Amino acid sequence: MKKVIIFQSLPIWLGIIKDAINEAFPEKVPDVDYSETFDQCLGLIPKEGEVLVICSSIFHGDDSPYKKGLSEEDKKDADTLARLIKEINKKAKVWVYSEYPPKTIIHIDGFISKDFYNESLKKVVKLIKKDCFI
Repeated sequence: MKKVIIFQSLPIWLGIIKDAINEAFPEKVPDVDYSETFDQCLGLIPKEGEVLVICSSIFHGDDSPYKKGLSEEDKKDADTLARLIKEINKKAKVWVYSEYPPKTIIHIDGFISKDFYNESLKKVVKLIKKDCFI
């Protein structure tokens, strides 16, 4: 079974996704870790084996580069995260689950547009089922 890492910097969304995964997999829950910070997410990436990361496109928080006026090059965004993840583990797949599409998609494997009607959560669950149980 493939490792799954869910990274959402807003705790409310992390909880919503966790609840959806627990509901979708009541008996056979995939190997999932949850992260609220960029660096914590990187620390969870295994060096070997397959891993699926589902993350935001923009990262919030007091230390958010979007609040510090960093140059575009220095920002911690989804594509930067995907690049760093793939430097740790070349088999990693990184999907963005966000209201906003990523500005750069060089290292990102896919995008699911977040909605507030939970239809997009079904796509996240379907991605996990397809990637982890086939």
